[in-house]
Amino acid sequence: TVKLSDFSCIDGSELDLTDVRSLYVNFSEGTFEADNVRADVVETDTNEEASGASTETKKPIKILPLGDSITGSPGCWRASLWTMLKNAGYTETDIDMVGTLNNSTSCGVSFDGDNEGHGGYLVTNVADQGMLPAWLSSSNPDIVMMHFGTNDIWSAKSTKEILAAYSTLVVQMRDNNPNMKILVAKIIP
Repeated sequence: TVKLSDFSCIDGSELDLTDVRSLYVNFSEGTFEADNVRADVVETDTNEEASGASTETKKPIKILPLGDSITGSPGCWRASLWTMLKNAGYTETDIDMVGTLNNSTSCGVSFDGDNEGHGGYLVTNVADQGMLPAWLSSSNPDIVMMHFGTNDIWSAKSTKEILAAYSTLVVQMRDNNPNMKILVAKIIP
């Protein structure tokens, strides 16, 4: 089971515990639990109507699940997260899962299945081949939840290589959005 303490902002900043009090993801069982989930950071557009009055249109917080098959297929932990957010009162106008892939039919529940969970991919290859910038440009996420590196370990990549790849991806994420929140999961054993 992965807990909130297993995630950290890669830039060293503290996770804002007013946003999420606790987070549990069990990738092997496809479960996700969150307590007191809040999404206070909301972008707004100000529109001037013909009357001269200003109205604000709320934009959803865009969350990009990034990784390999643990993230992508079937990704039922994402379905559990989506269901819990909806049960907490959030809607598609509040939260938008983003990515160039979608596999929202394999978990037995309807959910926003957009993601960047590429089965068999190595984080070292994604970094070396510059794949991430195009994925980011297609969705411009506010938050990236990254669980990447398991295939690298199975392929005998060194810790140094994996961390260098993480550093490259973080630079690419910051180039896309300097205010992006980046959550990095510990690799499951």
